[in-house]
Amino acid sequence: MSGCSETEAVVAHVLKLDALRCDAIVANDIDTLEKIIADDFVYTHASGLVDTKETYMATRRSGSVKFTKLAREDIKVRVFHSLVVFLTGRLRSWLSTGQTQKVNYHRFTAVWTKVAEDWRIVSFEATNIVDTKTDIRVGKEAAADSVTQ
Repeated sequence: MSGCSETEAVVAHVLKLDALRCDAIVANDIDTLEKIIADDFVYTHASGLVDTKETYMATRRSGSVKFTKLAREDIKVRVFHSLVVFLTGRLRSWLSTGQTQKVNYHRFTAVWTKVAEDWRIVSFEATNIVDTKTDIRVGKEAAADSVTQ
């Protein structure tokens, strides 16, 4: 990898995988999600609900929650010994549950680790952004989204 350090290559690869994860959630691409989510995956929702890979994938398969768009912003990346990568940032998700449509605003932490020869997401945690006025970019978009959704 000429001109690219090992850390830079890891960052690029994990960011690509995380974008693929988001695309797979929107497309409800179960096969892709199965491949990139680690068997010991833990997802702590903003509500405090905790999913394992098994329970998370059951929800994805059921179609009870449908995402129409995910937008990640302000992503920060930390790499530890080329074995663990932490992604933090903001996430907006447009989704529907039954007849209810909404837009969620979260801060998130995603943890990726090297498993065998590739990377898998092992943990995801979301925290609600309650007062979107404290975050100017999200606040302006929140007002626009509430009108267009």
